[in-house]
Amino acid sequence: MGQGTLKAIEQGARIAIDMLVEASELKREKAPIDKLMIAVNCGASDATSGIVANPATGYVCDKLINLGGTAIFNETAEIMGAEHILARRSSPEVGKRLLEIVKEVEDYVLSLGIDIRGNQPKPDNIEGGLTTVEEKALGNIAKAGSHPIQAIISYAEKPAGKGLYHMYSSPAGAESNTGFFACGAQITIFTTGKGNPVGHILGPVIKVTGNHRTVSTAPENIDLDISAVLKGQMDIEEAGEDLFSFLLQVASGKITKSEALKHNEFAISRIGLTV
Repeated sequence: MGQGTLKAIEQGARIAIDMLVEASELKREKAPIDKLMIAVNCGASDATSGIVANPATGYVCDKLINLGGTAIFNETAEIMGAEHILARRSSPEVGKRLLEIVKEVEDYVLSLGIDIRGNQPKPDNIEGGLTTVEEKALGNIAKAGSHPIQAIISYAEKPAGKGLYHMYSSPAGAESNTGFFACGAQITIFTTGKGNPVGHILGPVIKVTGNHRTVSTAPENIDLDISAVLKGQMDIEEAGEDLFSFLLQVASGKITKSEALKHNEFAISRIGLTV
């Protein structure tokens, strides 16, 4: 505190050098799949997100949890309208807390003179075919699969055990990913309908879409195209299996498009909740 910008940068550089030397000695080792912790997020959602990419991601969460792994989802403000569904499938204590934090977010935003329910979906979501806050929320929670929520964790808080967790945090992509990687997640699966290039400096971000138009216009930003679901050429389970296979490849060292393009976006929650 009080040492100024240049001394802070110098101290950080010294720490980074030590970490780099230590990291150079690390070797890739085999690990059981139950050690895998993933996070799921979405951005620039459209009508295909809720019926293709998000359910396929939910399938991956369920499969990983069945194998002993851990999955985390967030976007507290954007589950509004479907929070009662998540609460019903969790313990009374967790369900109550989930309903409380959604109300906390809404009350906080109302105190700023903004009505979330009147401002969602966002213009780009509406352009992509979403019509109501409830429709967006139903598509959103599909990413989390069907397991009960074990606990509500705070921003960057490490989960206490295995299973599904909700992180009480912002829906903003870079900010969300910082919290995910800080809490121990190794990979983020990021669904997008209209296309979103965000990556992160701390870990790989897998981009998956169910919108063929997005794949054709921005192929360099999409890791997995599962738009064949809309064409009737595959079902959600098959799409989920493809995504799970891709997830394991990334966990084994395959780089994602955002890594190749050096999308190293980074942000943290500092002053108040970003909604």
